[in-house]
Amino acid sequence: MFMIIELNDVTVELTDSFLNTIRKYTQGRGDNESGGIILGGFIPSENKYVFTDASVPSCKDRSGPLFFIRNSRRAQKIINKQWKKSKGTINYLGEWHTHGWVKPYPSSTDKELLKMIIADKSNVWNEVFMLILGNDNSFYLGMTDIENKGIIVAEQMIKGE
Repeated sequence: MFMIIELNDVTVELTDSFLNTIRKYTQGRGDNESGGIILGGFIPSENKYVFTDASVPSCKDRSGPLFFIRNSRRAQKIINKQWKKSKGTINYLGEWHTHGWVKPYPSSTDKELLKMIIADKSNVWNEVFMLILGNDNSFYLGMTDIENKGIIVAEQMIKGE
């Protein structure tokens, strides 16, 4: 099974494996945020991104009830390993993290992170994504692209189960 989301003219497929991984980190009241990177592939003929996997939090990340900062060196090692293992089909697609409330929405810090990713050319493909998981399994999915310099150009809120 999987979930399909349309963001402008881009299709995003979230695999069950991806969703099951991040949902293990749903943030309860008083818990710290969790997060990581989104990994997956791009199918140009369908203008479709497939979220296949997510990195999970590590002891090298920093977090609190209202923030998550992933360790960039560890993330890059994961990206390199997946790129090599997949023979160049799986790469970095963006960031995911939790918020401790229903209807999560990106903070100004989250939005700045997307601008930084585009500016430092961390992405292989044109679009970059941010997924924020709420405490009721709802989530926010936002997309930016190179052309818009990291400003969110499409977003959708998905209700929890």
